[in-house]
Amino acid sequence: MNDDVKKESALARKLRHFLDFSTQDVADIIALEQQEFSVAPRTELVSQDGEDQSYYVLLRGWAACLKLLPDGR
Repeated sequence: MNDDVKKESALARKLRHFLDFSTQDVADIIALEQQEFSVAPRTELVSQDGEDQSYYVLLRGWAACLKLLPDGR
């Protein structure tokens, strides 16, 4: 097991209550946590109509999720 996988990941630790993780899964979560970038307020990260399969780990700040219905609600 390499040193990166030995590092504790708060996200992996929490998700382990619900899922079993392989060593590679934990390494992938740690890699996601290390990919830091900033976004401006009101930036859309994922579109409800998009086919983007990106994953993000929010380290600071907050985000909202919403869905627009066909009738505009």
